[in-house]
Amino acid sequence: MPLTGPRALAADAPEAPAEWICVFLDALADEARDYHQLLFAMERAWLSARAKAAGRRSTSRAALAINLLAAAPLLSATTLARAIGMSIKGANELLDSFVAEDIVVEVTHRSARRLFGLNGMAPVRDATTAPRRPLPGRRRGRPTPDLEAEPAQEEPAPPLPVSRFERPPIDYAALEDAIADCDRVIRSRKRRLDRSAV
Repeated sequence: MPLTGPRALAADAPEAPAEWICVFLDALADEARDYHQLLFAMERAWLSARAKAAGRRSTSRAALAINLLAAAPLLSATTLARAIGMSIKGANELLDSFVAEDIVVEVTHRSARRLFGLNGMAPVRDATTAPRRPLPGRRRGRPTPDLEAEPAQEEPAPPLPVSRFERPPIDYAALEDAIADCDRVIRSRKRRLDRSAV
């Protein structure tokens, strides 16, 4: 588990090294405690799912599927089928039976490309948004513009803010002097090279 102690990296963290180290170590300890609780919750969800799925045929791959669901936060039927060596249809049926038995929750709100997680992952379904459905009676493609409707009047753009600072005029005299010096040096070197070539 990655421990970073983000509370010690906040803007209001102390700047003195001794105080900062104490805050950092306290943040790491709190974070480690939270991860420990998360691991316990995951273990409870896994053991509960195994207990609910017990009593199936000896050839059933339910226990293997639950182990895989415990190891991965979310799985599709295709991924599960590939991982445990069964057909996608069989994996779909297995996951649907898990949903019916309240072992697994389906989190994606869709009929295709569904994702499943152990029942402890139920809050994920509440946090995910349902896919956008087309409005009833609307055909495919962009809606055709209503030619009779009045065109919407555009609001004028707000004026640009006036700068409080006056820009001083730029003096190019030094730049022009430097360019003239460069030209003079280049001409002089060119003359010397021409003489030495003869």
